[in-house]
Amino acid sequence: MLIDEYDEPIHAGYLHGYAPRILDFVRTFLTEGLKGNPHLHRAVLTGILRVARESIFSGLNNVVVYSLLRSNFGTCFGFTEPEVEALLDKAGRRSLLEVIRAWYNGYDFGGAVIYNPWSNFSFLEGRDADPLPFWLGTSSTASSPACWRRSSRAITYARTESPDRGAPT
Repeated sequence: MLIDEYDEPIHAGYLHGYAPRILDFVRTFLTEGLKGNPHLHRAVLTGILRVARESIFSGLNNVVVYSLLRSNFGTCFGFTEPEVEALLDKAGRRSLLEVIRAWYNGYDFGGAVIYNPWSNFSFLEGRDADPLPFWLGTSSTASSPACWRRSSRAITYARTESPDRGAPT
């Protein structure tokens, strides 16, 4: 089973003031849906928040968190260059390889250079279209200002309170 963006409800709960309730719901949903399910061999959950430390997985056994910075599954989160070349060959558009390299590669997941599948498919769909940043409309930045404020406070605290840092600058 693939549960993509399992943390999005948690993110929304944080933004709108119902984080404790949604954390409880997600914990129950994951535990009931994944633990002891005789029809389930494996599950993969994708997300961007580090909520694993929030104990939402406490009811599950054998949860392993893999960061995209590790090499275990780096090539599974996008297209490798040979895959892009094969895609272009199949579409009869090999001449676009340099354009695609310039626009849609450069993601480094655990040491593997990966191309963005959404952007590649979106670009190839438009036969005569110029390359565009297709991924721009696929995520939300609603929580960014709050995160920046908290980040700034944390950085200030680390710089002023950490005994091994010396005097604040």
